[in-house]
Amino acid sequence: MTKNHFKTLAVSVLVLALLIGMSKVIHAQRAPMKYGKIDQKDLEMTRSEADTNAKALILGDFGEVTYQFNAKEDLEMVYTRHLRVKIFDQEATSYGDFKLKLWRGVTLEGEKITKLKAVTFNLVDGSIEKTELDKKDIYEERISDYLYSANFSIPQLKAGSIFDLEYTIVSDLLGAVPDWRFQRDIPAVFSEYRFSYPEFFTFKQNMKGFLMLDINESSTSIGHYPGVANSGFAGNYVVHDFRFRIDDVPALKSEPYMNHPVNYYSGIEFELMAYQQKFGIYKDITGSWEKIDKELLSSDHFGYALNRPGAVKEVVAEITAQTADSIQMLHLAHTWVKNNVKWNKSRSVYTSNSLPKAINEQSGNVAEVNLLLVMLMRELGFEADPVISSTRDNGIIIKAHPMLTKFNYVLAYCKLGSQEFVMDATDDNLPFYLLPERAINSEGRIISKKFGRSGFIDLSLQNQAVEKEISQLMIAPNGTIQARTTLQATQHIAAEMAYDYNKYQNNEAFMEAFESEHTGFELIEVNHTNMKDWFKPFEQVYRYDIKPLDETAEQDVLYIQPMLFSRLETNPFKEEKRHFPVDFVYPKSHSKTIRISLPPGYKVEEAPESVAFALPDNTCVYKYTILQSGAQIQLSTELQINQSFFGFNDYELLKAFFDQVVQKEDEIIVISKL
Repeated sequence: MTKNHFKTLAVSVLVLALLIGMSKVIHAQRAPMKYGKIDQKDLEMTRSEADTNAKALILGDFGEVTYQFNAKEDLEMVYTRHLRVKIFDQEATSYGDFKLKLWRGVTLEGEKITKLKAVTFNLVDGSIEKTELDKKDIYEERISDYLYSANFSIPQLKAGSIFDLEYTIVSDLLGAVPDWRFQRDIPAVFSEYRFSYPEFFTFKQNMKGFLMLDINESSTSIGHYPGVANSGFAGNYVVHDFRFRIDDVPALKSEPYMNHPVNYYSGIEFELMAYQQKFGIYKDITGSWEKIDKELLSSDHFGYALNRPGAVKEVVAEITAQTADSIQMLHLAHTWVKNNVKWNKSRSVYTSNSLPKAINEQSGNVAEVNLLLVMLMRELGFEADPVISSTRDNGIIIKAHPMLTKFNYVLAYCKLGSQEFVMDATDDNLPFYLLPERAINSEGRIISKKFGRSGFIDLSLQNQAVEKEISQLMIAPNGTIQARTTLQATQHIAAEMAYDYNKYQNNEAFMEAFESEHTGFELIEVNHTNMKDWFKPFEQVYRYDIKPLDETAEQDVLYIQPMLFSRLETNPFKEEKRHFPVDFVYPKSHSKTIRISLPPGYKVEEAPESVAFALPDNTCVYKYTILQSGAQIQLSTELQINQSFFGFNDYELLKAFFDQVVQKEDEIIVISKL
């Protein structure tokens, strides 16, 4: 080798060493906060200048994920989080309540906390007082066979406090990288996430939300295999280092008709796509829906759980003895499961116990409840399969990312001729053909062993809920109104009305609450019919008087608000701009018919005009019609929301539409003496 070759090699090695050194500097940057070290000015702070209404402020949120070799020379993932929060309002002390959810593996150990410490700082007579979290105040809660949580509350929190929390979770579930939320429902001074992984992993990155990153850095550094002599560069591997940060993070505030905020927080996810086995071959584990179908169908806690139909043999005989009508059989099957296996509020795509055990204990998680319904429907001769889904507070399923871990719920699917039903037997207040609101979220996946039946089904395609209001108003010369209003409702609106009524112990308690919410109403009578027969509309009939302050004198001019029982008083969409969709959950229609009898000797002086307007493609329609014949006025309105989901690009049109509705329903009728 020539001298020049040696010189070139030496320069190359030097440059490589410098590059490695530089990447190490980037990777080894100091953490943005030091545990237990706070600024007294933060303790003295009484509000957030950026968001004066905020009840708390995140002073810093820092997360870091790395990989290391343990004493057994096995690779493990290490996740550390450091959170510091300032409390402004006593109500915000709930931000100090934590449930750290941890997975226990089936063949692996899963996740475990190796470090957890917290301290509260309070300003007492000008001096800083510290209170440490006592390890005895941390308790474990079992959620399912594979999931538990470490629960604790930060001590001595009150308005003015700052708390510092730091914990480390070590896991051999190497692909289950914790998601990171930059944005929460309170503002943050900064939120930062760092992720470093060895070259023998391949991850896909998914950024969520509407905020832009202030720091988005990537670099490489060098890691070392254990037990290998480090001569030169032997035994080394490349580490990919990422750093993400957003400063001055605004709170994500809930708005009307908004799906759960978990769908809109700015955050980042990493999904393991492939890995290289230890000193071995590269293994592609890119997910596919077919792999997920196969995994679930072969699981003892899902597909195989349906293989013990003897548990429902007697029930099948009972139902078939009562009816041969298919719809009635579905209704009876759904009712039997609801009545005999109560949902224990636990959510999972897997059962914790066998279905016979759930029947014996009369309790089960969502998988046990609805897999039991699937099994019962199959034994009744129906085409039935389970559906895996995600609840609204768990996030929307993205079909482009096949990941079983994103699902947390099970529903029951039945095909009856051309009709399709997706059912949930966890809610006592709903019939078989309605899903609870928590379950109406994006799409679910049918899991079937029959060829061609597995696939996605839209859970938002619920039937339109209809509410009809019919009122008769009799106006007296002194302004007293004697009124009778009948409400009829179907589908989810009927369920809401029934639920609202059943919250009260008796009819008198319901009437008292109604009067407290309707100023000026003197409720005389309320009758409810058809509280339980879901095949007919739910109905309420109200009889009431509305009396003026002076009941003795006739009035020359009377101002009548015809929609005194119910009207849209304010536009639910108040913000100028909106960055996320409007979700009405299900399509709905509200109609009102109001018949007004004028007192003798009076005429209509002024009345609203009939009008109709709609959004493009009639996604929302409003009609207002008024007719007069002698001493009788009839006013009819109809508000149709014909689709449940509107993109944020539709927001301005939707806001303007509801502005028109509010203005129209605020108009009055003026009557005067002849």
